[in-house]
Amino acid sequence: SAWARGRVRTTWSVSPPVQYTKIQPAAAAGDWRGRRVMAFAGIGRPAKFFATLRELGAELVCEMAFPDHHVFDEAELAELAARAADGALLVTTEKDWVRLPEAWRGRVQALPVELRFGDGPAVERFLRDRLEAA
Repeated sequence: SAWARGRVRTTWSVSPPVQYTKIQPAAAAGDWRGRRVMAFAGIGRPAKFFATLRELGAELVCEMAFPDHHVFDEAELAELAARAADGALLVTTEKDWVRLPEAWRGRVQALPVELRFGDGPAVERFLRDRLEAA
């Protein structure tokens, strides 16, 4: 199914049905159409992050991929800001944003995401049943 391709398989210690999940832009992500962005990410699949921004309508003036769990230093961030030509917005993942130096958090926007289950009501029933049994 579409949920199974490229998604994370979530399993539980008790025997519920297998659930497939996906990470997608949160409703609070806002409108990215036509926004010029300098995107950067230090995650396992940065190309997916860049593609998500494009799908949302952002114009990527530059994209920079770093190794997963990369810790950004002042010099790198200054270089990224310099590459953000003509006032392009610096944007990264929420995972990367929390690792930025405090002074840079106001200058970089994170794309908010949320985890979605393929069958949310089944997850809710499973959790409710487990809580009632406890």
